Amino acid sequence: MSKVKPQFNLEPITDVDVVGQGRRGGVWVTLDKQGRLALSSEYRAKIGIKGYSAHLYIAVDPAQMTIAIVKQDITRTVANAAALKVQKDGYVYARAVFAKLALKAEDGPYRFTYLGPIDHDGTRWDGFRLITD
Repeated sequence: MSKVKPQFNLEPITDVDVVGQGRRGGVWVTLDKQGRLALSSEYRAKIGIKGYSAHLYIAVDPAQMTIAIVKQDITRTVANAAALKVQKDGYVYARAVFAKLALKAEDGPYRFTYLGPIDHDGTRWDGFRLITD
C-alpha cells in the first residue's frame, strides 16, 4: 500500500501583503510597556519628522479609544496642552496616555491604527484607534 503525499502550492507573504500590518510599513502608533508612544517611520515621514526632534500635541478620546496627534508647529491653539518631544528614534514619552485611556502598562504593548484626519476646534489632528483584535 503506497502512501499518497499531499501536494502543496505555497505562496509567500510579500511586502505588499503586509503593508500597514506590521513593523515593515504603514501609518500606526504603538503605546509600549515603558510608556512610550512609538511612531511608525512612515507616519514620521508623513508629518515631516526626519532626523531631528520635534514636538507634538497628543489628545485622547477614551470613549472611542482613540489617540489624536498634531505637530506643534502646525498649530499653537491647543489650550492647556503640553508639547511632548519626539526623540530621534521616533518615541514620545507619553505615560499619561495609559491613565487617560484606562490601559494597564503591564498588558501592553497597544497598537493603534490610523483613522485619518479628525477636525476639532479648527485644528486638523491625525486620529489613531486602538486595535482590539
